[in-house]
Amino acid sequence: MGERVVTKATIAVFGVLLVAAGAVRAGETPQGAPRFEIDGRYMFVDEVTGSTFVDGAVAGTPIDLVSDTGLDGEDSYDVRFAIRTGNIGRVRFGFGRVDLDGSGTLDHPVYWQGAMFQAGDDVASTLRQQYYRAEWLLQFINLGDGVFRAGPILGVHVWKAKVGLSSQPLPEGVRETFNNLAPAVGLAIDFQPHRVIDIYVEGSGFDQAAAGWHLEAEGGVRLYFARSIGISAGYRHLEFNVEDTSSPNFARWKVQGPFAGVNVRF
Repeated sequence: MGERVVTKATIAVFGVLLVAAGAVRAGETPQGAPRFEIDGRYMFVDEVTGSTFVDGAVAGTPIDLVSDTGLDGEDSYDVRFAIRTGNIGRVRFGFGRVDLDGSGTLDHPVYWQGAMFQAGDDVASTLRQQYYRAEWLLQFINLGDGVFRAGPILGVHVWKAKVGLSSQPLPEGVRETFNNLAPAVGLAIDFQPHRVIDIYVEGSGFDQAAAGWHLEAEGGVRLYFARSIGISAGYRHLEFNVEDTSSPNFARWKVQGPFAGVNVRF
């Protein structure tokens, strides 16, 4: 499954790059306006949900990672690099990471990934996610000379998540990896009443039916104190549901919380 995802990701990102290259050649950035943008953000996770099921030699047990194993939020980060392709377009690439850990005492037996955890066992859980994106934002609705901008988000999202369980009888624990690649379709809206402030909301995702679905949404404010430097703050929501089409295995998780960031343009 992992090799197929990497191959699909390579093809998909190459396709986005081809489209972006054409857009860069066709677009005209206003003279003197920054063409490149780097955005780094830190999210303070305040809500987490998660569940998983991995079959083995005998029937597996669905697990609520929050109530059964105490999975809790850790802060996460993401970095984005954008290229302006004219007055209405941006090509954006990004990487994000989410690390979640938890511990708790089971109140019922759990069979997961070939290992048996008994009621009363003290267990530890982990979820490690890496998240990649390649997107084209085309805000062709442009009113008031850029005061209001809106348009679609088209792209590809790739993520790799590792879920692990361990206990005192099984200190090394057991793990399962869930990889996926999906197209992303969404909407980006910006309201910029003054050149130093940008109020925005955007969301994207895709439903792959049997393979699962994902959703990412955020809203916030960017303040620019100089032509090249700004800060941002807002609220972000990430939700993933990864299904294995060849088995009943799945992993589902959601994280959300406020974020703060720094923006550099040049």
